[in-house]
Amino acid sequence: MIAYDTSTKHRATGATSDTISYVATGSNLLMVVTLWSNNNACTGITYNGVALSQLTGSPVSANGAYQSLWYLVAPATGTHDVVISFSTSSTIDSAIGTYSGVEQSGFPDASATINLTNQTNYSVALTTVADNCWLVAGPQTQTVNDPTAGADTVTRQNQATSNAGLYDSNGAKTPAGSYSLAWTNASANAVAGLIVSFAPNTS
Repeated sequence: MIAYDTSTKHRATGATSDTISYVATGSNLLMVVTLWSNNNACTGITYNGVALSQLTGSPVSANGAYQSLWYLVAPATGTHDVVISFSTSSTIDSAIGTYSGVEQSGFPDASATINLTNQTNYSVALTTVADNCWLVAGPQTQTVNDPTAGADTVTRQNQATSNAGLYDSNGAKTPAGSYSLAWTNASANAVAGLIVSFAPNTS
């Protein structure tokens, strides 16, 4: 079964790269990085020298900022560097998380973009394909405060002074079907980001 491993967050300003030391443990791992930046100049993310993939459909743009989701199946365990690279100077906000017990092929199970306007209390639904999937998302608002987790949603990382967060379902969704993650904004705001589901390892 899927289990939350660990997570961290980081901010770099006026930078073309950001390096974050990260410790991953467990087996059948998945790494997820939610990335906010003030321009669309990210040229890639690596972990232990291995390139992460950018989720199809990202980045999502809102109010001149960009929210993307990156992932790596089977990241190395132990302490290694996450390196985020940009072609131009940027504000780089990232949230990094790992999960164990994840199916090592076929990621994502399902995915959708989040692009909403004038939202205070809201939820985003995703229809899972496999049984016992987890959901994870990285929404950002137009203000400098990340949204607060709502029903069936757990905050893993929230920048508080910026716009990269990591939220998940904190449990398996069964049977396969439509499930939601939910948030509350301090005031009505535009929201952008990605939501994905991933299946448990069955081997």
